[in-house]
Amino acid sequence: MGSLEHNFHSRPFPQMHGSCTVARVLVVALLAQQLIDAQSTCQLRLSTPPNAKSLDLLWQVDNLFWVSQSKNANSQFDVYVVGDTLRLTPALFSMLTRTDDRPITNWNRIVFDARKITVAMPLVFDSATVELRAETIVWEPEGLITLKPYHGVSPSDGLKLTARTIDFSNAPPIPFDFDTDNWKSYPDNGADVAANMRWPRTLSLSARRLVPPKSYTSAAPDSWNWVRDLTRDRWDVLRGGSDATFSRRPYIIETGTQGESKYQSSLTSEMLWPSFFASKVERVFAQNPYDASGASFLLNQLEIGRYTTELLGKPRHLWAVQTLVALARAI
Repeated sequence: MGSLEHNFHSRPFPQMHGSCTVARVLVVALLAQQLIDAQSTCQLRLSTPPNAKSLDLLWQVDNLFWVSQSKNANSQFDVYVVGDTLRLTPALFSMLTRTDDRPITNWNRIVFDARKITVAMPLVFDSATVELRAETIVWEPEGLITLKPYHGVSPSDGLKLTARTIDFSNAPPIPFDFDTDNWKSYPDNGADVAANMRWPRTLSLSARRLVPPKSYTSAAPDSWNWVRDLTRDRWDVLRGGSDATFSRRPYIIETGTQGESKYQSSLTSEMLWPSFFASKVERVFAQNPYDASGASFLLNQLEIGRYTTELLGKPRHLWAVQTLVALARAI
């Protein structure tokens, strides 16, 4: 699996000695003062070209993302997609466009990593571990993740979502188009089955806030009761009753403080999107640094101050913090 690294190189200042040092310092100081004087009388130094786009518009059209892949010993691929925002649509991710009868068959693992991920297309896999890591994950009516019956090519498979908020309010009736276990192998008498008859598949949702579909007028205190209905399991998992251990075995659901803790752990040790967020802020700001609404956009809408504070103390995101601090000073 590829990785992103920011390497910093420093070069020592040249040494200066004696009267040469004094002379050079005086020259630099004089030039600096002349530059300041020139800027103070220049009426156009902070002007913006009439055709310049606002930072808000520039931000909306910047959808850059990065893809990395590595090949495993079994000829299966691990794929990593990272950006500031990932809107998963056929137009933007044609490489993922598949029909139900043509699943992606040679991917062992796929990770989507972004500040915000919007699932707005079918993602169809034969058997894979699908991970979404983000601050916010949103499902749209076209969003679907399909896994075919487990057949043992990979040691395990399933879906793992880690975020601060996961929003299913506009999700389709069954956004998780798969069974979480080989329920057909279970008898109707409520008994469990041997491990070799089960699937090593999990559905993991970790978030401070899970927003249920609009069809749920009030979310049940036990999230499993409605999360289960987002899969193909439906009532199959109740063969042993709602309290049967095996009914809940494929599910990991963490919300509230437990979900927030899992999000913070992933942000600290796994997620890469903060560097892409900072890079995008820097890239967009450079295109129109004198936008009159720029400061409000960066500070209030993008909340770069909040992100800077949250990322402080996380060595993985040192470059992102330094970049956001420098941009905050620039505006």
